[in-house]
Amino acid sequence: MAAKGDRGRAGLPADASHPVWVEANFDTLAGPTHHFGGLSPGNLLSQSHQGRESSPRQAALQGLAKCKLLADLGIPQAVLPPAPRPDFSLLESAGFVGPGALAEAAAQAPLLLRQATSSASMWTANMATVIPSAESHDGLLHLVPANLNTMLHRSGEWRFSWPLLARLFANQTHFAVHPPLPSHPAFADEGDANHIRLIPADDRREAAGEGLHLFVVGFSPGGETICPPRFGGFPARQSRETALRMARLCKNRDRVVLIGQHPKAIAGGVFHNDVAAMSHQNRLCVHQRAWSRQGQVLARIQRLGKNWLEVREVTDEELALGDAVKTYLFNSQVVSPPGQNTHVIMAPLECSRHPKAVRLLDRLVEEGWAGRGEYLDLTESMGNGGGPACLRLRVPMNNTERQAVAGRIWLDDDLYRDLTEWVSRHYRERLTLDDLADPSLALEAQQALDQLTRLLRLGNIYPFQQ
Repeated sequence: MAAKGDRGRAGLPADASHPVWVEANFDTLAGPTHHFGGLSPGNLLSQSHQGRESSPRQAALQGLAKCKLLADLGIPQAVLPPAPRPDFSLLESAGFVGPGALAEAAAQAPLLLRQATSSASMWTANMATVIPSAESHDGLLHLVPANLNTMLHRSGEWRFSWPLLARLFANQTHFAVHPPLPSHPAFADEGDANHIRLIPADDRREAAGEGLHLFVVGFSPGGETICPPRFGGFPARQSRETALRMARLCKNRDRVVLIGQHPKAIAGGVFHNDVAAMSHQNRLCVHQRAWSRQGQVLARIQRLGKNWLEVREVTDEELALGDAVKTYLFNSQVVSPPGQNTHVIMAPLECSRHPKAVRLLDRLVEEGWAGRGEYLDLTESMGNGGGPACLRLRVPMNNTERQAVAGRIWLDDDLYRDLTEWVSRHYRERLTLDDLADPSLALEAQQALDQLTRLLRLGNIYPFQQ
């Protein structure tokens, strides 16, 4: 595993030699109120860092550095604006209204204030589920915004993400943006973090319908229970009914597999599937304790994948599930730079401090599962339980679809410079939970986001801009 280095200029791939469908990455910036609120039961890293001083500036800059690294590799990389925070509508619903709302909430309902100022929208993997046009039932690229109804601090994000996606993917010749599923446990939905798409390494074969879609839910998909249960006191966050809805958007239902998370995995801190499994194109790496009936599931996937699928199952001896949760090794981002015929594992820096994680990553390279690896410093995101893969939504797109996306969101050198300067001007270097009651922080956040919409050419997308 190597440290990241400088790369050349990025751009939107448009040359004829580029694969027809390419996995674009959409990352959301950390917001100005990024803090360690410990708001996510089941996410052990989030809970263990509750109350620690945060750095909103570093959170945003670290996320941008990751985006720039991928863009410089030639991978289409988009940057999205964060959800508006503080969420005054949430505070108002509890009776905290007017100029003193923040101070009153801090005194009477500090947990609610932390929830109303959460910057969790930065974990874009939970923003939506994506079914690419290559494999959808009608040839459109489908996006279903996640309702995120399991956690209060995220349950209102769809009110921003749905209109934002509708604005970005407004061209109905190419895109279909659906409303979120009903906000009920029967339709618990946390987006693409529980969706795996496997395809032959040569993307141009996608049109032949050879891709597989795996939807991982919080209980056995063969059961009759409609509402996800709890394991070890932690909620299962993805329901069977949600997975079935997504499957109905796919062209070939016989190439869709529903998989149950292992109850012990959820109880051990695997709140999303991407904490125990990683994938890209024809490669799948999964911990042996990630799924229920895992042997049967892998055998079925191998049959469907025929001779192009490369599966690597990681044993407890190689890396215990608890250590996978601590290091977020499976939340590494796996990418394939165009023209290089290789796969790169972008692992959290925390993996480099764990001997077994280092050995496993080196072994994946030695075995040819990946060509090389790099460690990324995302300590601010990791403190809240979000690694490299949490920060991005994978959107497989062809070149025509990429060009149809609205706004100035594709990262290049100029936009990277503008955004890093914007962060440095508007974001605080240090933030404590006590600062969340400061009215000037709310004003700073609104001023920053107002300027951001101009940089990204998105128009008036925030409530305070109406």
